[in-house]
Amino acid sequence: MIQVIIVDDDLQFRHEMRAVLEQAGDCIVVGESNDPMEVIEMAQRHPPDIVLLNGDLTACDAFEIAWVLRTSVAMIGIIILTQFPAEERLFQFLKVGANAYTTRTISPEVLIETVRRVCSGEFLFSNE
Repeated sequence: MIQVIIVDDDLQFRHEMRAVLEQAGDCIVVGESNDPMEVIEMAQRHPPDIVLLNGDLTACDAFEIAWVLRTSVAMIGIIILTQFPAEERLFQFLKVGANAYTTRTISPEVLIETVRRVCSGEFLFSNE
């Protein structure tokens, strides 16, 4: 099973992502939050395979969360979901250790494929 933590400030979006992931059959959401400290503690206590991170968080710095996760839980896959993709932000997320960068409008099928591929060690970045 691929263990996933979802980090997003939109509760509805987190619930939708959970439903999509758990319907896949090989993914389980082991945590979700909009609190960066809570997410970091969860990931350090029980390292997941994947973190889905909203790259546009309003209450905190998504770059900092990605960096702390990468430096404290080295084998974690970090997938950035963004509302407004931008090349500059893509490169910033690459610098802090993200494995994938795509839009929040990702289809359920592509989300599952992305999670599986990042879990197997691939780096994926949307053409958008």
